[in-house]
Amino acid sequence: MIKNYLPLLAGGFLYFFTAKLGMSIFSLQPTGLSLLWLPFGIAVILVEKYGLKSLPIIFLASFLSHLNLATDTDLFAIIHRIIPSIADSLAPLLAVYLLKKYVKTDFNNISILLPFSLLVGVIPSLLTGVVISFNWMIAGDIAHEMVINYIVMIVFSDTLGLLLLYPLYKSMDNRDFSSNEKVNFLLFLSLGIIITLISIEYGFLIFLLYPLLLISVFKLNIKYIMTLLLLLVIFTLALSSQFTISYFIADTPMSAILMLSSFLATLTFIVMGMALVMIAQDSMSQHICQIEKDHVKIALEKSHAQAIANKEREDKEQKAQFLSMLSHELKTPLSVIRMGVSQQTMSDSLRNHIIQASNDMGMVIDRCAVLEKVDENVALKIQTVNLVSLINYVTHHSQAPERIRLDFTDAITNLHIQTDEDWLKVILSNLIDNALKYSPKDTFVRIYIRKEKATWCIGVCNQINEPAPDAKHIFDKYYRSPKARMQTGSGLGLYIVKRLALQLQTHIEYIPMKEKVIFRLCLTIQN
Repeated sequence: MIKNYLPLLAGGFLYFFTAKLGMSIFSLQPTGLSLLWLPFGIAVILVEKYGLKSLPIIFLASFLSHLNLATDTDLFAIIHRIIPSIADSLAPLLAVYLLKKYVKTDFNNISILLPFSLLVGVIPSLLTGVVISFNWMIAGDIAHEMVINYIVMIVFSDTLGLLLLYPLYKSMDNRDFSSNEKVNFLLFLSLGIIITLISIEYGFLIFLLYPLLLISVFKLNIKYIMTLLLLLVIFTLALSSQFTISYFIADTPMSAILMLSSFLATLTFIVMGMALVMIAQDSMSQHICQIEKDHVKIALEKSHAQAIANKEREDKEQKAQFLSMLSHELKTPLSVIRMGVSQQTMSDSLRNHIIQASNDMGMVIDRCAVLEKVDENVALKIQTVNLVSLINYVTHHSQAPERIRLDFTDAITNLHIQTDEDWLKVILSNLIDNALKYSPKDTFVRIYIRKEKATWCIGVCNQINEPAPDAKHIFDKYYRSPKARMQTGSGLGLYIVKRLALQLQTHIEYIPMKEKVIFRLCLTIQN
């Protein structure tokens, strides 16, 4: 239970300490009126944070700070101390009520400064000033003609204490400070102290605090700015009170003090205003930056969603094409097989048709199986392969080996390459089968090997009767030229060639000419 009250008790002790400090370092006698009343700012913070339960602590701290055990021995003297303590307790309560009802508590815009100063600072401290000043007059501490001056002084000292402490308290959560900012803070504090000391001899130099603190607004975080203001105001008032230094020349000492208080209050107000303008600009910049990021995020999400939709549409189209191809390409072979089954006797010609139909179906099924592996990027099995031996093997096992002509000499029969033999075999088989299928039956397919710079290129060349297929779509999945649709095929052969060539890091090239087409596969050879 006691732990819950420890922060509140610590706040009460801080109130008492700053009150005694103010009355001893920068105060007017015989009343003990402090030129800077920081306890008012502390009391507002305590009431805002802890509510009504903070009032007894504030009252006790105020009463003990005003109490003089040597002179306050009778009941009248005690009542004389109780009255300002009650005023000191009720003023922050009124301030917090006005703060919550009419003023935003976040110090992030200059629009808060004027209503905060008037409603939270001036009005409560004015009521306190009236009560305390008339209490002093009744007690005989001040003359009745000085009441107005003391009321004004209390308003200045309380409001100044509030303006210096409350924004500093609100900025305590922001702890993101760079080492460069700390150096700048110490530099500005040192320059401010030097200016204040020089102004003892040359009073007009005190006005240099304006440009110094305004420059600090552009270099420091608001926490450092308010700390800098607090320290310089305390230092200036301490010098003025303890060493009876007057920075301003006036008809009476009270007028000079009022001028100094007005100067410091105005300085604080202007610097805080500039700091809040900078905070608002930073907040606006961050807001704009966040909006831009949100727009980019939305655009990316939209683009991603569009890409997914396009991919889904493309997948659907490919599935439709695949099913269409499969149903079309298997229909003819199955018809041939049914026809053969229905015959009592089977001629050699029919038997050959059935065998060819079976081969065609096998080719479609094989390419569908290869397609699945190609799209999944199955791991390669790299080994040393004799290129010429592989070409001879693929040629021998092709549909019509008698129509193939090999155009290379025995001098290059010992060419070797590091590659996946199975995938390279699929590439060459598809290129050769494609050339045999779509070239006239009475023509030859020429396969050659040529050295080009650091590579050896395998060329598969065949003649054509119709216009060459579209070069832009020749390697597309399921693409078949209009003439090609008259024969059994899957539209997958050249697509598989392109995908496998990419996986093997080789280059495949389609060269259409007037009466022939060439496919070139370029490989790096190890001698």
